[in-house]
Order: sequence, then structure tokens, then C-alpha cells
Amino acid sequence: ADTLTSGNATGLVSDGTYYISAVLVDGQGKRSPVKVTAFTTPDNSVPAFNTGYPRMTQTKPDSSWVLVMPNKTCKLYYALYPAGAAAPTPDNLKSGSLSGNVGYGVMDVTKNVEAIFGVNDVTLGEQTTYDLYLWLVDADGMNKGAITKLSFTTSDETPPYFTMAPTVNKVANNSVGLTFGLSEPGTV
Repeated sequence: ADTLTSGNATGLVSDGTYYISAVLVDGQGKRSPVKVTAFTTPDNSVPAFNTGYPRMTQTKPDSSWVLVMPNKTCKLYYALYPAGAAAPTPDNLKSGSLSGNVGYGVMDVTKNVEAIFGVNDVTLGEQTTYDLYLWLVDADGMNKGAITKLSFTTSDETPPYFTMAPTVNKVANNSVGLTFGLSEPGTV
């Protein structure tokens, strides 16, 4: 009586839910009611994106969207830069000191649940490549994933226009030659 006793359970998995049952038996064989307690082991896994994530779902200059799904509930930091800019460090992402970014944010994401969000804070250039950096960190900050880089090119949203009006420069029996200029690659 009045003696604290402890024991060890082995073979438990990270982020597992378990039940432990106990019954007391005295020297006369009399049994107490069964006591049951549930507990969950800590999730010590490193946060990462599930297979097939992240991926861009829309790459318009005024609204570019990314779809993510993490393998554990955690925080997601992201920053968007023009292609070729220096990659942010974990300290940059955490502190928000991200000089030259065109989009930045922090959000909570849930284990095995898709999340979609816009990544640009300003209108991006058309047909321009950008680098999106994403970083997953668990709630207590102990486990941190690697920074993931996702590059994408924005779509062409405006039609071409003539920068130099079509001008006839050659006339033949079956053809007419033209000189012209377009604002972007296109077919006349």
C-alpha cells in the first residue's frame, strides 16, 4: 500500500493513441474495478509534404495559387521571389525579413488535409518565372522540414497588338509580303 510503482511500454509508434488498463488484486484475490486511461504518444516526425504536393493550381499574374498537403499538423511559412533571387533562410522566413519578395505569409495547415492559397501580394509579370519557397515547422518548433522550392511561370493574359502596322513590302502573283511588329510572339 502507498507505494508508487512504474512500468515501461515498448514498441509504441509516434503519434499513436493507446489505452492502458489496470486492475488491483489483493492478497485474498479480491479485484478492484478496471481502470482505463487513454494517451497519445508525441508526434516526433519531421514535417514534410505528402507525395504530389506542393503544386500550383493557377499561375495568373494577378492571382497565383498553390495546393499543399502536409504529413502532420504544423505551421507553413512561404515566400515568393522572382526566379534567380537568393533563397530565404529559415531565420528569414520565421522573422519575416524577406527583402525583395513579391508574396509572403504564415498559416496553420492540418495533417493530410489539402490547403489552397494565393501566394502573390502584387501583380506579377506575364510569362515570367518565379520561385516559391515553402517551409513546414511543427507547433513547438522542434521539428522542421526542409525548405521546398517550387518554380512556376505565369500565364500570358493579354492579347498581342501591332507595334508596327502591317505594311505591304512585296507583291507577287500568288502572295503578298508584309512587314509588321507584334508586342509579343504571335501569329498573323
